[in-house]
Amino acid sequence: FTSENSVATNLSTNSNVRIKNWTFTSENSNAIQVLNNSNLIIENAIVNSKNVSVYWWTNSTATIKNWTFTSLDSFPIIAGDNSTLTIENWTFNAPSSSAIGINTNTTLTIENATVNAKESSIVVETWSTLTIENGTFTSADNCLIFMNGSAWRWWNTVTVNWGTFNGNIVSDWFVACGVAASNNDTVNINWWTFNIRDWAWIIARWWTTILWSGVTFNFTYQNKAFGQLWKR
Repeated sequence: FTSENSVATNLSTNSNVRIKNWTFTSENSNAIQVLNNSNLIIENAIVNSKNVSVYWWTNSTATIKNWTFTSLDSFPIIAGDNSTLTIENWTFNAPSSSAIGINTNTTLTIENATVNAKESSIVVETWSTLTIENGTFTSADNCLIFMNGSAWRWWNTVTVNWGTFNGNIVSDWFVACGVAASNNDTVNINWWTFNIRDWAWIIARWWTTILWSGVTFNFTYQNKAFGQLWKR
């Protein structure tokens, strides 16, 4: 599917769709949009879009395997409220933004993913559950997993098993770290490697629980943005 000025594929409310072996291209909009109360299964696809590659609205489920997403100006994936999303064998490329955004009361499970983002690899909002089983997550200019610390955005649960975080910092108002946990979040990290340049491996705010086992922390100090951040 190729679309120049609108959504390439739009699934209406209460839809059940299975897609296999497709390529989606959207030059000026979202590539795939899933509306309320829908179920989507996709296997073996390539998605290239200017905006969001796949946008889920509320109360939807999706199972996606063997995908490559590239979004030039926005998140490759945004999962709406009260949704469930399972991802296997994915590659995400977000050269201008964060890669994956999950909203309130959403469950996201990722297996074997490669994520390359300008900012955060994953942004988690409120009352959501994120589970990662094996992956490599790279951020050019922010933290890898970011839990939103704004008012009334908290109570997330994150579990990561077997993988690598590569965190970098360029802008003096961002933070390079593997995980930035906010308010009442619970983070469980097992057999993970943190490669962080110029800031911190883990940042935790109020009433947050951090547990880890078999974790390797590697820190590189290049005196670029760290000094400006440290003075604040």
